[in-house]
Amino acid sequence: MEKDASIYPGTCPRTTEDPGPRVYQAADLYHRSLVAVLREKLANVQDSKLFHCEPYELHWTPRHLDVEVAIYGDLYTSPAFHEAHREVQNLPAEPGCDLPRVVAGPMFWSDATQLTSFGNAKLWPTYMYFGNESKYRRCKPSCHLSNHVANFETLPDSFKDFMGRKNSDCATHCHREFFHEQWRILLDDEFLEAYEHGIVIHCCDGITRRFYPRIFTYSADYPEKVLIATVRHLGGCPCPRCLIPKDRIHNMGWPQDRTQCVTLAHDNVNRRSLVTEARKLIYEKDLGVGSTQVEHMLKPQSWVPTLNAFSDRLGHLGFNIFCALIIDLLHEFEIGIWKMLFIQLLRIWMHKTKGSSMNWTGGTLLAYVSFTLLTP
Repeated sequence: MEKDASIYPGTCPRTTEDPGPRVYQAADLYHRSLVAVLREKLANVQDSKLFHCEPYELHWTPRHLDVEVAIYGDLYTSPAFHEAHREVQNLPAEPGCDLPRVVAGPMFWSDATQLTSFGNAKLWPTYMYFGNESKYRRCKPSCHLSNHVANFETLPDSFKDFMGRKNSDCATHCHREFFHEQWRILLDDEFLEAYEHGIVIHCCDGITRRFYPRIFTYSADYPEKVLIATVRHLGGCPCPRCLIPKDRIHNMGWPQDRTQCVTLAHDNVNRRSLVTEARKLIYEKDLGVGSTQVEHMLKPQSWVPTLNAFSDRLGHLGFNIFCALIIDLLHEFEIGIWKMLFIQLLRIWMHKTKGSSMNWTGGTLLAYVSFTLLTP
């Protein structure tokens, strides 16, 4: 599918001859309907056979314990999936419908990619998996369980000519606006109808069911997370999920930090009211995106004056995009946090052993690193 993506690129300042907002048609978004992908998934005999329509619990009884231990390995065994399943079962019945109700769990991944070592060729693919399928099958390319739903576009070079002036605040704002405008296209009226009332699908096993899509996770690297969460990159409150300020980041992992992650979780209602007021200043009173009045309203909690597509389209149905932003193992652990942590540990080790005659073997170094990791 192809659809035009247009934005309001902020406002021309009051000092220009023609102040106020202007519409800019940026690019055509090539995408697939999310509902159509779900229908196609359940029409596939091979995939439908291994598509979990009912959640279940997995328990293990260790020999040294007298109680069972819950095991969470797949999304359909998690408490979040069970809660969504109960919520769907308790929804008001659709008129004249007594079909079994099933939760379909879309999980999104996106990552902007530089295609060449030299040049500006880029690609920004977005993939959707279903948490109803086993993670052991999802990780196998031969199973073909990845659904390529869109290629996000970026603002073209001609946009600089449209702006007519250099303003980094306005350009960054337009980049955010364009990204969320493309998500509004993906979260179309058909998807919202399915989210609220479900879609009836005759499955390959001969049973007709009503499926309710529920977005569980969105995995991306940090720069893309702050774009999704509409917060400032490395701002005063840098976390995409909560309002932990920078001066408390050193408490990460401690009990009080876990408590504050809950008590300081992002609030959609508060954010939406602040952003709405800030946008009135920008789009009605022609103030700049980085003006003092706008910064005074949004900077304390690291918000930006962009309407979040997920909150606008799905917020009234109970969806919270901040809870869906999970750890990206590739960028935030394997080549990110762990790599930087290990380098720092090596620096500490080199500093401690400088001038020492101690023979550090691989096992000794590993023991030292393990001790450093476990020491508060």
